[in-house]
Amino acid sequence: IVQHTSGMRNYTVDNRLGEKYFAKDRDDLGGDSKYFGDTKGPNIQRYAQTKLANSVFMYALDEKLKSSKDESITKICSIAAHPGISNTRIERSKFVGDDMPIKLSFFSRYFLFPMLLKFFAQSQEDGAIGLIKCMIHPDVKSGSLYGPKGVKGNVEINPPKAHETNASNKEMLWKASEEATGLKFSIQHLELE
Repeated sequence: IVQHTSGMRNYTVDNRLGEKYFAKDRDDLGGDSKYFGDTKGPNIQRYAQTKLANSVFMYALDEKLKSSKDESITKICSIAAHPGISNTRIERSKFVGDDMPIKLSFFSRYFLFPMLLKFFAQSQEDGAIGLIKCMIHPDVKSGSLYGPKGVKGNVEINPPKAHETNASNKEMLWKASEEATGLKFSIQHLELE
């Protein structure tokens, strides 16, 4: 079971999951940022919350899988990958503003940010390596987050941060996921036909 996350998981307010983002009827998520680069702005915080949630869910699921008394369940891997900063459309839109209502100067839009991406981002293909490794490499370890240590580079296991393995974050997200789906996630026994 592979989850996708990103470095934005480390930029949530107070490094916590906000319960309001995971409620079933969520009308007030704060609107949009008023200026470019507002990393504490509502739209960036929503994005960061989803990335932290993927990481937290991976650790919570791994814990539940490992605690099963059914040996076949303990063989299931819960892993996550992040691409670092990859020169994809989402990065370009965050930095260059393709889809953002925020206006940038001509210089920033067509020179500064494209040059930053050229030197500090990796290719889309290199960004996909962590996810590919999680899917096919025989030695991946359950409960691990794979990706570059920084914004680009070789794929390796990233040590978990306290906010990714925080017990209250895991419990809140697990309950919110059950409520949102209307299902009880019980990991007891695996029956294969």
